[in-house]
Amino acid sequence: MRALLHFNDDSTLFFVSRVKRDLKDRGIECMTFYLAKRGKEGLVTQRQMQLFLPEGPDIVSSDFSARMLGAFDAFITCKPTKEIRQLVANRNYMKRDQRPCFVTFQPGLEFSPEKGIENRKNFDAIFVNRFADVATSRNKQTSRRPQFVSWGHPYFAPPSGYREDAGGPVYFFAQAISPRTFAARLHVLEALRAIALANPHRKVVIKLRHLPGENAEHVHKEDHSYPELLGHLETCPPNLLVSACSLEEALEKASVALTCTSTAAMDAISAGLPTLAYTDYVENYLDPMSGAMAELFSGSGIVSPLERFLDLETRRPDAEWIEENFRDPSLIYSELEKTVQVLKKGGR
Repeated sequence: MRALLHFNDDSTLFFVSRVKRDLKDRGIECMTFYLAKRGKEGLVTQRQMQLFLPEGPDIVSSDFSARMLGAFDAFITCKPTKEIRQLVANRNYMKRDQRPCFVTFQPGLEFSPEKGIENRKNFDAIFVNRFADVATSRNKQTSRRPQFVSWGHPYFAPPSGYREDAGGPVYFFAQAISPRTFAARLHVLEALRAIALANPHRKVVIKLRHLPGENAEHVHKEDHSYPELLGHLETCPPNLLVSACSLEEALEKASVALTCTSTAAMDAISAGLPTLAYTDYVENYLDPMSGAMAELFSGSGIVSPLERFLDLETRRPDAEWIEENFRDPSLIYSELEKTVQVLKKGGR
């Protein structure tokens, strides 16, 4: 099996780097495809490429066409662009024998799953994030071709165990566009300052999604970055720090993971880290992601009021919630391989 892994911005780069590693471990030949649109090259920076895909992409093109796809058995993406959606909506093309199986995942947390499912309705296979979304996807199918529907995200694996807070660094995982307003982000920063002051022996690290000014053309353009907001604090404790390290490095070093609305909450839980999500920040009514995050994590046990957040009072996630939101990646990849095999044998 030969797979082509597509990315076009920083978040899809993260996805491709991890899926490529997993598929290669399963003996699957993978190539990476960077759809670098003219004038949008800043969606992935050299720093990010070096951090997540140091060998660079195998294919770079500003155009997306059917010609390059014939040599592959599978085309895998987590964020279908307009060009990709147009191709899979082309019924004449999708009837061809010499084409890959189009497989799509969802990018991290999906705050509007129905919209995401609608944008993926013409793919051969879709993996929604949660078991609860499988029925939604099947009910929305309108394509004349059968679509394989399953669930699970490649790096939302059930935790193999839970770590205790060892008193080490506390990492706050920032999200580019949430909290949304200046007041909300300053409020969160003040809370992190309070945690740092109350725990002078611990580093409190703000894990940035990207550096200020980086990915300025991204659809999730950041306003009021945390490094810029540090100047608005009355004082900045020496143990309140910022970092643009990789997610893997942050998860390895952290003793506690904090966030408001970042997908990193799922990664932290998967890593067995004590995790808290604070969604009741000031002006959260102006931020649709706050309510969506609270709903997605309802029943998990990790959504916390400000008091628990400040006290780093963590709890283990609810076991039933874990079962409905985390899945063994080996099961996901096995289904992916079988689906591609069926398609290539003419099961369209």
